[in-house]
Amino acid sequence: TTTTAQPALEQYEATESKAETPSPLQEETMKQQQQQSLAPTPKPTLRPTKQPTPTPTEATTAPKTKKPTPSPTLEATMKEEEVVSLTPPASTTDDSSATLATEVPKPVGRVQFVPFPHNDLGVNQEAVCWWKARNVESKDDEIVSSLLGPDVDSPDRVQKRMLNESVCFPDSPRARSKLHLFSAEQAKQCLSNITLVLSGDSYTRNLFIGLSEVLFGNMTNNHIMTGSQRNSLVKRKNQAFADAREEDSSFPDVRYIC
Repeated sequence: TTTTAQPALEQYEATESKAETPSPLQEETMKQQQQQSLAPTPKPTLRPTKQPTPTPTEATTAPKTKKPTPSPTLEATMKEEEVVSLTPPASTTDDSSATLATEVPKPVGRVQFVPFPHNDLGVNQEAVCWWKARNVESKDDEIVSSLLGPDVDSPDRVQKRMLNESVCFPDSPRARSKLHLFSAEQAKQCLSNITLVLSGDSYTRNLFIGLSEVLFGNMTNNHIMTGSQRNSLVKRKNQAFADAREEDSSFPDVRYIC
């Protein structure tokens, strides 16, 4: 048994060794398969799909929607409604009220704004003045003759009062030529047929009170000590101007409005 099994075992081992050793062709094939397995797989490319274009037959055979045709009676009714909607609504007021609403009232009188510096007496050094009191009887006085002008021989009560209380007399000859002390009559003629409205603080109220004394020619020695006294004077002066305008329409219309 031993001698018989030995040749069979050797034959099996020889056959097994032959099977394990590949041929050169097999080795080359195996290498190519390994390289292909290691190579990256390419991504598939996507191609845009084309929409099927309808054939002329399909386009012409598409169903069409038709608008309903209104009946002749309905069409006439629709036209009447359009005419009514385009017609403006009738005015509920009478003709006279409509005419008054469209008319623009015409302006009464004339308003004129005089820009600064109005009729200035000078600026900087030219505007420097000195308070000086003068006796109105001194007709040869340069200041008196310059302030009164042609009225130097017959000054009225207002001019005398202003000269006695003192006037800020400028040094500049140009400013002196523009300065004049008005009489009550001259002041009324200057503001005749003119509406002068003053509005402001206590200084403006004092100006209004002083102007009223010049125009009425009733210079007083009353000193205003309180605001209530000043407001009371303003009220009385406003009433005095209104009364004077009723008697003489050419009297200056001067008002103070707070």
